[in-house]
Amino acid sequence: VPTKDVLPDSSAKKTRKAIYLISWISFFWSASSLMVFSILPIFLSEHLKVNHVTIGLIEGVAVFASFITKIFAGVLCDYFSNRRFFIIFGSLLSILSKILFPIAFTPLFVFFARFLDRMSKGIRSAPADAYVGDICKDQKEFSYAYGVRQGLYTLGAACGALLAMLILFMTHNDFSLLFWCAVIPTVISFFLCFKLPANTQIILQKTHRQSLKRQLQDVKKLPKRFWQLMFLCAIFMTARFGEAFVTLRAKELSCPIELIPSATIVMDLVHASCAYVIGKVTVYRMRETKALQLGMLFFILTHFIFMKAHNLGIMVFGVITLGIHMGLTQGVLRSMIAEATVPAIRGTAFSVFYLVCATSLLIGNALAGILSDIFGLYSA
Repeated sequence: VPTKDVLPDSSAKKTRKAIYLISWISFFWSASSLMVFSILPIFLSEHLKVNHVTIGLIEGVAVFASFITKIFAGVLCDYFSNRRFFIIFGSLLSILSKILFPIAFTPLFVFFARFLDRMSKGIRSAPADAYVGDICKDQKEFSYAYGVRQGLYTLGAACGALLAMLILFMTHNDFSLLFWCAVIPTVISFFLCFKLPANTQIILQKTHRQSLKRQLQDVKKLPKRFWQLMFLCAIFMTARFGEAFVTLRAKELSCPIELIPSATIVMDLVHASCAYVIGKVTVYRMRETKALQLGMLFFILTHFIFMKAHNLGIMVFGVITLGIHMGLTQGVLRSMIAEATVPAIRGTAFSVFYLVCATSLLIGNALAGILSDIFGLYSA
């Protein structure tokens, strides 16, 4: 299918402005989410007396729902040739989900709020990933654009976790106030979405719109390199337990509740720094495949450190290596996917990526929950 990206003003300045706008929107999305999710496992276990298996299932099902929603959103944003609508609609649902957390007093209610929040993320994520690729004019800009977005997105997570820690410390663990405060960043992101240039939408050059079935058949056009990346993701995502188990491990090692978000803060600051730097370095010096291989080595090291962690000092070191792994791999993976696909099926390509991640993470989180209840978090 012949395609082209419509960018009337092709100046580098306009491109950079669009890159930073979508990246700052991602910053506020992430800050809002981490204000809630950096402390949610403790809220569930300490206040609602939920066991680790249930927490693992809540995390796994919520993340799975997010990725499944990303699949449909990615395909549909290709079908309708419109990224911006899905980004705005997902942001609106995010506001609604954040309002539900302060009034959630049962595990089922928390599950529903968590589920809705992950769905909102799913609706906006694949279109936003494809949008970043659409902005780029040539191959050299992919690494930079995805590095900047990943860096600011993760910096937002660190800021959100830091705010959560400060609010809990100043209010003596007032979870309700914390959850209400988390609504503010997502409202800011919603209004910033309307400033996104609409002319970055893909225009399909064809006489009539093809059916969704035909659109899905375009998956066959994805290159061999893309499927090799998906195989690699399936293996490592299964072994990647959710961040909820990192916070629970910190609690098990006698970390005070109000300081638990600091684990997320450290990890995300390292992640953000690495993602931003690697986005620039891969443009000029390092091949993306080398960065990915290095990230996988840090992933293996992280598991070994967590396995041997008997005090908070060792765990902090493990959190740092986990942040390095995320910074080296997350932006690079998205950049490689964008480079390997043409604009008309870029959203669909990210949908396949999220399907692979969803299945692997659901299995991984469920196994982590079962193993931690049977053998303890040390073994999980």
